[in-house]
Amino acid sequence: MSAIPNQWTTPTDNGPKWNFQLKVNVKPKSDDELTPQDIANLFKADIKPYTVNQVARDTHNLVVPLPDLHFGITTMLDVKGHLDRLLELINKGYKTIVIEQLGDLFHSSQMWSSQTLKGTLLDEVNMVQAVEDAKQFFDVLVTAALKSSTTLHIKQMAGNHSGNMEYMFVEYLKAKYPQAVIKNNIKFRDAYLLDNVGIMLAHGDLAPKNLPMLFANEFGGVWSLSHSREIHKGHFHKEKTVDEGGVISRQLGTVKPNDKYEIMNGWTLSKKELYALEYDSDKLVAEWHV
Repeated sequence: MSAIPNQWTTPTDNGPKWNFQLKVNVKPKSDDELTPQDIANLFKADIKPYTVNQVARDTHNLVVPLPDLHFGITTMLDVKGHLDRLLELINKGYKTIVIEQLGDLFHSSQMWSSQTLKGTLLDEVNMVQAVEDAKQFFDVLVTAALKSSTTLHIKQMAGNHSGNMEYMFVEYLKAKYPQAVIKNNIKFRDAYLLDNVGIMLAHGDLAPKNLPMLFANEFGGVWSLSHSREIHKGHFHKEKTVDEGGVISRQLGTVKPNDKYEIMNGWTLSKKELYALEYDSDKLVAEWHV
């Protein structure tokens, strides 16, 4: 910062007039810049942590993949029936429950305008209500999963619509539910081991044809220790399950109502369904349609 004072006189009919000037040069202090983590800390401030007594009533594990919920287009009314059936299943009790947030949790990446991360303009949505709907949905789901398991894991994958908003939202979940093991990230791919089952996660928009080989190369530890291997992804809003060289690739659909763009293009034929996947220590044993 620097300051330069100046003064001079200007002749007038009534005599000289004094003029004063002060030039101030400033630049932002980089130490005060808000980082994404600073914003996340603001987002989760003043949250009272919630704890429950956890009880497992089974030796099986349950995975709840949640791709493309698009809150903003999707409302709590759209997901209530699916959530009710999911809670009935969860209440059976499991050893480990994993909730996979597979991207595009929100329709928009902005609060004041409706657009994707790359700036593609979308149908206008109420993002304040979208955040409230997402909080209500996850608060019900996470609480039930904690009560009916020994361990609850929440996995986060960033989507192309709202990856920034999703990161902040998962920080809220971390602050509110300290008992849950939550992995928040903005990576393109991730993988984890569920007993002897290896599961790779992706939103599904990037390198979709190479995911099995990327699984083997990027997550060699999970790959080598697993007796069966799966890929869970979304993005295309329709279901497709393929056996790719022994890796079961599950492209999951969405419960999101069709928006104007999808209706205009005729992309309205996919069924609206959530899934829960039940595993024993080595493999899939049940696929629940909720």
